[in-house]
Amino acid sequence: MADGFFHGADKAKDIEKRLFSALEKALSHGAHDFRYPSLITHGFEYPQARTVVLRAVDKTHKKLYFYTDRRSDKVQQIKQSPKVGLHFYHREKKMQLRLGGELSVFYSGALWDKHFQSLPTSRYSEYSTILAPGENIENPEAPYAVQTDLARENFALLQFSVEKMEVLQLNGDHHYRIQFNYRGREFTSAWLQP
Repeated sequence: MADGFFHGADKAKDIEKRLFSALEKALSHGAHDFRYPSLITHGFEYPQARTVVLRAVDKTHKKLYFYTDRRSDKVQQIKQSPKVGLHFYHREKKMQLRLGGELSVFYSGALWDKHFQSLPTSRYSEYSTILAPGENIENPEAPYAVQTDLARENFALLQFSVEKMEVLQLNGDHHYRIQFNYRGREFTSAWLQP
């Protein structure tokens, strides 16, 4: 498939490098399909999937970064079970990317500060609503009451450490599927039945 992301003749390490390059590319292209993955956590009653915004990629250490309000349900779910999934789909390339790993939540520290300082003040309102995300409201305008000094208090940095990556390339009658595993410094890959 000429316009697919990969095919069976590609080397595993080359595919893996291209995947992380595509994730990095999504950071500077707001319309890139990889910019807005679904984050899947273990909910209180059932699994929860929600769209998150990819904010940074560290391809050397296999880490992805996202922002959230520390009062959100997802933070409590991550505390209870930090093993989560990420799902990406590239429409044009017809490629599904699934990641499994551990999510850490930061409320302070040098890494947290670096990300908070990079946040434009015009975005502080996303982390400074008076009501916590998910609270019941009677007035649909209520969520927009903000107190901008709350942004620093409510901003949380999510660091996703990739442990497993699986990609499925849809290709007419001949699909391709490959899996990558990261255990410490160990890297393994295997082709899978699509």
